Amino acid sequence: MKRTEREWLLDALGHIETLKRYVAGDNSDRELVLDAAALRLSAAIDSVARIPEKQRQAVMSDALWREIKGVRNHIAHGYGFADRAELYNVVIDDVTDFESCIRTMLEQAPE
Repeated sequence: MKRTEREWLLDALGHIETLKRYVAGDNSDRELVLDAAALRLSAAIDSVARIPEKQRQAVMSDALWREIKGVRNHIAHGYGFADRAELYNVVIDDVTDFESCIRTMLEQAPE
């Protein structure tokens, strides 16, 4: 059975919520938290990538989407070489804007 846009967007939000719990919790092993949060962010981006381009473009610019996909590709393909401080800042600071875009797409998604 083919998944709906709403299901993909709800998946993305689920990953974001889990990511936020990770970074809000005990950070005694910051590296482990960052690894887990980065993988959740990558999974959320993959879910949003399943949304038709027209729907994404109604909420975010092509430049923003390319930047978001670039973060995903950096995590997936170059994670071992990533600047961990920069990645941590993305996870902490930039996820809120991405989450807001996802919520807007969800509001506009067909039932």
